[in-house]
Amino acid sequence: MKKYIVNGVHIVDFRSMCDAFGTAVSAPNGYFGRDLQTFDDCLFDYVAFVKPCEFVWLDSNIARVVLDYKMLADYCHQAMIEADKPNSIVLPEGRKWITEHLSLANSENKSMFDVVVEFIESVSTRSSGRVEIALTLQ
Repeated sequence: MKKYIVNGVHIVDFRSMCDAFGTAVSAPNGYFGRDLQTFDDCLFDYVAFVKPCEFVWLDSNIARVVLDYKMLADYCHQAMIEADKPNSIVLPEGRKWITEHLSLANSENKSMFDVVVEFIESVSTRSSGRVEIALTLQ
């Protein structure tokens, strides 16, 4: 299984986290998403890295602090504003996810870091085994 080393030392926000993953896989222009949705899309569909693979996330404790409850709450709040627009393409299950995660973030029961980890760790299940990605936090 191919291993990619994610250097977490310079993670200061969500975008820099995406950049760290992009650098790890040597993605063109370092691109590995810019928000939660596009990051998740890259986990499934991005051809820049070999799958199956393992991401070894060094200094993940830095991201755990930076990608906090407030970041997730802000993301969900903004996503709900977008979902309420007349031409929104957000499906009912997307609205449900946003509402549930906003509540979890506001009660400090889930952070953006938790969501990112869940997204990575659930790729195999969500793809019915088509894509295999492991994650090691260090």
